[in-house]
Amino acid sequence: MKNENSASREKVGKISHDILTSPNLDTKQPLLDTSLEMQKNIVPQIEECVKNHTDWTDPFYVVIINKRERLMVNVIRQYFIGRKTLPTSDYDQTVFKYFPNNGDLKFLWTVPDKESVAHIILNAKSLPSDHSELIRFCKLFVSSKLEKECGE
Repeated sequence: MKNENSASREKVGKISHDILTSPNLDTKQPLLDTSLEMQKNIVPQIEECVKNHTDWTDPFYVVIINKRERLMVNVIRQYFIGRKTLPTSDYDQTVFKYFPNNGDLKFLWTVPDKESVAHIILNAKSLPSDHSELIRFCKLFVSSKLEKECGE
């Protein structure tokens, strides 16, 4: 059964194509703008992932993976995955730990894409102080110490 809103909504591919073929195309959207836009819907998506695992009684991990579409270069999809074991850290990944007994959600880490990690480490001293946690995550990630330091 289709949602009545789905019939009137445009497909991602069409929207992507329209943007890419627009004469007013601005291909230099800042990464921060993209990240902030994607974060607007993160809480409902995490809640949905948690609801999909209501039968899990032990603490578990909610892993968010960002994937850029190969054929639609201006589309980034987020996948929300519940898992019982701590994931191995990777690029384009954010990890939370969920505690079903009290409903607490603990943020463990985030690792941006490969180019951003390199940029952050290279420019760590000139980045604003509110980036300190992200800088720490990136440095721990490249030294293969992220899970040990930030996982549980």
